[in-house]
Amino acid sequence: MRRIMLGIVVMLAISPPLRADDKAKEKPAPDKPKTGAEQYQALVKEYDDALKAWMKSYQAAKTDEDRRRLPGYPTPQKYEKQILDLVEKNPHDAFALDALIWVVQHNPGNSNRAVELIAKDHVQDKRVGALAGSLVYSPSSSADVILRAILQNSTDHKEQGPACFGLAKRLKTKADRAQSKDTTEAEKYFQQTIEKYADVKYYGKKTLGDAAKGALFEMHHLSIGKPAPEIEGADVDNKKFKLSDYRGKVVLLDFWGNW
Repeated sequence: MRRIMLGIVVMLAISPPLRADDKAKEKPAPDKPKTGAEQYQALVKEYDDALKAWMKSYQAAKTDEDRRRLPGYPTPQKYEKQILDLVEKNPHDAFALDALIWVVQHNPGNSNRAVELIAKDHVQDKRVGALAGSLVYSPSSSADVILRAILQNSTDHKEQGPACFGLAKRLKTKADRAQSKDTTEAEKYFQQTIEKYADVKYYGKKTLGDAAKGALFEMHHLSIGKPAPEIEGADVDNKKFKLSDYRGKVVLLDFWGNW
């Protein structure tokens, strides 16, 4: 009897567990859900990859007909809602502000939701300085709040300048739409741009100082009700003239260029 029991014990010891086959048949554990940051990065990568693929196809196209057959240009708007939904589900995660900045920079003229979330939760974060040049034409009034915060909190001269100039432009636009003659605050920020940020690059070879001076000249001399500035030139018959020669008459000025 002892020999039989010993044999059974030995067989059990050298035989593989019977549960091994059962474990092999078990389903693999489900993947761990992606974090909000991982989902955001995946969406950005999907957009970047789609844009690169489109550009590659466009450059490879040999004729206009080939280019017309290309699929639609990938736009960030396709990803914007998904990104903003992620932010609202994870408002305090580290990626949230980066995601909101991405939305505003890729769709500056139509990003109210992102701008309002930044003004609500992140306005004191120095990273918002990256948006100084993107908020000028935002339809959201919260853009003013962010620009003022950048101007006050940023220590970067190249962020403060666009914020100051952008705020001035927004204030001027508001006054124009309201048909208000009170442009004091707009002029204040244009003048501040000239005094403090005139050297900051604006567009091409133009600086913020150039742009602000042009804006003030327009406000002081080219607005409705102001006398038109003197213009000298030659007419189609190469006869020299001055605009003041026609004072008291209705004059149509046609400005055009040829590049």
